[in-house]
Amino acid sequence: MSEEERPLLLRFAIGHRLELGLFLLVVLLFSDYLFSDQLLYGSDSIPAGLFFRGLLVDFVMEFGELPRWNPYILGGLPFLDATHGDTFFPSSLLQFVMPVYRALGHKLLLHIFLAGAFMAFYLRTLTLRPTAVAIGSLTYMLSPILVSYLFAGQDGKMYVTSLAPLVLGTLERAMRTGEARTFLGLGVTIGVTILSAQIQMAYHLMWFVGALWLLRVFRGPAGGGEPPPRAKTIALFVTAVGLGVLIAAIQLVPAVAYVKHPAEFSVRSTRTEYEHATSWCLHPEELASMIVPDFCDAPRGYWGRNPFKYNSDYAGVLTLLLAVLALIRRRDSTRLFLAGLAIFAILYSLGQYTPVHRLFYAVVPQVKLFRAPPLVMFAAAFGLSALAALAVDDLVGAAETRRAKPELGGAGRILPWGLGVAGAIAVAGLAGGGVASFWNDLVYPDIADGQRRMQLASLPAFRDGALVIAGILAAGTVVVHARARGSLPTNVFTWALAVLIVVDLWRVDKDFKVVMEPDRFIQPDAVIAPIAAEARREKFRVMPIVRQYQFNELGYHGIESVMGFHDN
Repeated sequence: MSEEERPLLLRFAIGHRLELGLFLLVVLLFSDYLFSDQLLYGSDSIPAGLFFRGLLVDFVMEFGELPRWNPYILGGLPFLDATHGDTFFPSSLLQFVMPVYRALGHKLLLHIFLAGAFMAFYLRTLTLRPTAVAIGSLTYMLSPILVSYLFAGQDGKMYVTSLAPLVLGTLERAMRTGEARTFLGLGVTIGVTILSAQIQMAYHLMWFVGALWLLRVFRGPAGGGEPPPRAKTIALFVTAVGLGVLIAAIQLVPAVAYVKHPAEFSVRSTRTEYEHATSWCLHPEELASMIVPDFCDAPRGYWGRNPFKYNSDYAGVLTLLLAVLALIRRRDSTRLFLAGLAIFAILYSLGQYTPVHRLFYAVVPQVKLFRAPPLVMFAAAFGLSALAALAVDDLVGAAETRRAKPELGGAGRILPWGLGVAGAIAVAGLAGGGVASFWNDLVYPDIADGQRRMQLASLPAFRDGALVIAGILAAGTVVVHARARGSLPTNVFTWALAVLIVVDLWRVDKDFKVVMEPDRFIQPDAVIAPIAAEARREKFRVMPIVRQYQFNELGYHGIESVMGFHDN
């Protein structure tokens, strides 16, 4: 059967095998939620997401327009200006075709898949081989830096993380071709990213868009070739950014006006001291957890210096191995840019522990209004995953072009170094109590008693996690070395590496996936039910003195309260 004779659906499936495989993997990993009527728990989506999205859907369905005011929490606040989530984001349409509590989870899983598909788009822009595109996309899609946001239900952060490779890939193509329509696509992707309502992360992404644009203006497009006229690309880029801002203006302008209001309605317009800006930064414990995520044992056994931690900053031990290999073998402008993204993101996220964040706080506009520097860590996931793909491309290409006697290059040194690091990690895990004592004496001398107890309780998890990480790193090192020597076929190399990556990343991801019965959140309890019935008959406002009703539980059932939870 010729290509033309094949059914359209079959041709599409063959042409998009990778995307289909990524989609099926997401379905498999989250089948317990997808094939149920349960709720995908998120610590923020329960008090905020369910209520805010439910209010939006109910109002639109009843009145045919967007709500302007939310009267149910904090005595009332503007709906659009204060930003009640992803009101204008495309995937919010799911809330109108299925129950809101199900749409919340479906949107998050959709963007986990899109993160992989968009990373494939970016890596194909770099003209990498299919094997490299597959490994890089898989690594980014399952990165705990993205997937762990499930536990907090922070959809805006997942939106920006998933869109980042689409935005940067579109920019790469635009700077290579100089086509106006590609720059138009760039403007649309920028606008949609800002409409995620995670304005801080969208702003961070614009830093990287600007940096990549400057790189291509002065160093030429990725892969070389004749660049388009510089004046033309500058004009088109400025137009694209302007178009993005115009698309996002329906949400961006009211939000900016709100935080700049002279009455200082928003905490983001008043709390600008450095201590606030650096709050929720990474600490040394989180840095160590980028190697062994069980060290600080988030989310449930966390003993670090933040009040709690509901996400992971782990990018994958094999991701780090391959990223290092990519830089050892070649250091062109693209690889240095990707490495710079990852290094900058980590240093910036460390807040007061490095001068990077303080410099940006002092010099870069708007940073004084932000907190939680680690929101920039999506750039580390992106940079490291793309470098990992480049390393795989090197390994596949080297064996294809030098079949007689492959040059090991950096991969020749990776075996002793990789096995050595794996051994050191295993020893650290087996000596968990000694490591904890050493850490407290040298790095964390003022650890509180409660945190010390949590630390001791987490030592078995650290030991087991370190041994697993050591085993994965050792196995991955052997696979990479065997491929570099030409003794491992491409298909065996690809599947072995893919399986190790899935095991490495999903081992962490699964701890942030919680599927629950929805009735406890969407049905009124014995206290709320009679008050909700009364609220439907007359207008009044309550002040709850019991903590469990001081967030948005009352508003969800139509009861106006002077209390409530809203980040802005």
